[in-house]
Amino acid sequence: MTHMPIPAPRAAPGAWSLLLVAARVTGGDERRISLVGDDLEGFVRQDGQRARLTLQTPSGILIRDYPIDGFDADELRLDLAARVAEDPAMACWARWAEIGDTVIAEVVGPEGSE
Repeated sequence: MTHMPIPAPRAAPGAWSLLLVAARVTGGDERRISLVGDDLEGFVRQDGQRARLTLQTPSGILIRDYPIDGFDADELRLDLAARVAEDPAMACWARWAEIGDTVIAEVVGPEGSE
């Protein structure tokens, strides 16, 4: 099956335009998603933060929130833990996603701060 190019979503003000550098299975239904980008310069991680991802799929835009599992300030890399088994749309994106795909992200949380 050939991967058809899909136009990248556009970042809204306050959102980051990041690149997918890894999406690997870490458990039965969990994927670790790693994103990088210069937009992460100056980001400071706090407990309880989540990243709201805007993803382009073959069937349209998908928006999901996932816990921020780690942040490497030197590599400007954001790591997320995504459960996909109960989310067929996210599982489809995870199958289609390729290294270098654009992902729009914005931080939400910590809990109670919104």
